[in-house]
Amino acid sequence: MVTGRVRFAVLLAAAVVAAAAAPAVAARGTWYDPYLDGVEALEKGDPARAIELFETALARRPESGYHRTYGTNYIHYAPHAHLALALGALGRCDAALAEIGRARTAGEPEDDPSLAPRLEALAQRCAPAPEPEPAPPEELSAAAIGPSGSPPAAPPPAPAIDRTLLRRGLAAYLAGDLDTATRVFEQAASEAPDSAVAHLLVATVRFARWRADGRRDEALARSVRSALDNARRLDPLLEPPPALCPPELVARWRTLR
Repeated sequence: MVTGRVRFAVLLAAAVVAAAAAPAVAARGTWYDPYLDGVEALEKGDPARAIELFETALARRPESGYHRTYGTNYIHYAPHAHLALALGALGRCDAALAEIGRARTAGEPEDDPSLAPRLEALAQRCAPAPEPEPAPPEELSAAAIGPSGSPPAAPPPAPAIDRTLLRRGLAAYLAGDLDTATRVFEQAASEAPDSAVAHLLVATVRFARWRADGRRDEALARSVRSALDNARRLDPLLEPPPALCPPELVARWRTLR
């Protein structure tokens, strides 16, 4: 299952670039759109479509790493890691393991630490396991059987943040319109209350407002801590992107561990 953390390091960083629509035109139609759309398809539970998009992006730009999209703006491009996750979601373990190897060779998990535990979990899931000895029928665990006599359904994935809201909020945040950014990110968090990313975005914009106000508003400072607590509770392994989160906020986040 793809969580907000998988998308956070890529979709959020990419949306920073996408927020400035006119200067980013040069990247459109090349590798950027297929890659970003692939991340979104993977998050929305369409790994087959994601595979097509990641393969298109790789054909157009095979080199992983940080690539300039316009001006001094960069995106972290980790196509092999995300292709591996999409392949793994379809049970194509051999191909997924091959992509994990390519991702590690290219240093994708090192450049984005949030990918490392996901790739490791996928590698362990895909690794051949010894055949277990069959258990007698009377020893089968009742906990694995639902009330109807069938295995319980897998829990639904955490809701994705609306991409339009994400881009609108980031555009306002980068333009210094903190009131609009606050409204948009709080709306995103209310629509996706189980998204750690949404709560971290709320904390980020509230922190910016608190700092712009001279650090005097104690209620606003407490609301920053509350949003950070919500994000940490939902996803303890989430890593705030330094491109958006100032060092002081990142340091506060790490003290919550």
